[in-house]
Amino acid sequence: RGQICSNLKKSGDRLRFPEGKELFEDEILSPTFEDVIVLWCLEKIDPRLPKKVNQTFGHQLVEDITLKDLQKDVFSYIPILLQEIQHQEKDVIDLIKVKNEDMKNGP
Repeated sequence: RGQICSNLKKSGDRLRFPEGKELFEDEILSPTFEDVIVLWCLEKIDPRLPKKVNQTFGHQLVEDITLKDLQKDVFSYIPILLQEIQHQEKDVIDLIKVKNEDMKNGP
């Protein structure tokens, strides 16, 4: 977030796109872009986290509550979410092994 904020455009800056436009006020982060930053961070930690976070916290994202609002809770819960992901993957792998053994041994 800090890196993005330090690169926001300032009033008076000229942009080639669109059409050599000059900014009349400082650029700010929108609430949507704040959420995107949180998602990027989750993906950097583990690409499976955004889906797991949505499964765990999605019901709280109603009305005026955003992912940025839940950021502190989400990030404190990441170790648990990662454990849950690993356990679920292990269960799927174990199930596949059992099915493969059943197929190999026949009826």
